[in-house]
Amino acid sequence: MKNKLILIVATFLSILFCKAQNTQEDDIGAWYMYFFNGKYKNSSFGIQGDVQYRNFNLIGDLEQMLIRTGLTYTPKNTNVLLTLGIANVKTGKIGEGEKSINEIRIYQEIAIPQKIGERFYINHRFRYEQRFVDNQDFRTRYRYNVFLNVALNKKTIKRTLCI
Repeated sequence: MKNKLILIVATFLSILFCKAQNTQEDDIGAWYMYFFNGKYKNSSFGIQGDVQYRNFNLIGDLEQMLIRTGLTYTPKNTNVLLTLGIANVKTGKIGEGEKSINEIRIYQEIAIPQKIGERFYINHRFRYEQRFVDNQDFRTRYRYNVFLNVALNKKTIKRTLCI
C-alpha cells in the first residue's frame, strides 16, 4: 500500500509541475528521439548517445537538432555509470526564417541507480556541461535528473540504469 501511495503522489506532483510550452493551441509539431547505449565486450567501457529533432509543421520548421555521444565507464563492483561526452546543438526559431544558433557542449555525468522496495527503481543523473554558443561568452550548466521506473508485470526490472 505504501508503494502505491508513493506512485500516486509522484504522478500527481509531476502533473502539477508540468507547464505547456509557449506555442499556439493549433500548432503542430514533433519531437523525434533516438537513444543508444552499449558496453564493449569484457570491459568497463561503453558508449551512449542520442539524436533529437524537434520541429513544427511536422517536419519543416526546425526548432532544435541535438546530436550527443559519450564514452562511458562503470567502475568495478559498482552500478554507477560515468560519462564523458560531447554534443552538437543547432537551435532555430519557431516560424519563418532560416536563422539558427550553433552550440557545442562538452559534458561529464554520473548516473547512480537506486532500488526502493520491490518494484521501484530510481536513477539519479548529475551532469556538468561546458557550453560554447555562437557569438556568446563561455557558459557552464549543472543539471540533475531523477528517473523513476516501476516494474508493472514483474517484481524486478532486469536493467536498472536509465541513460
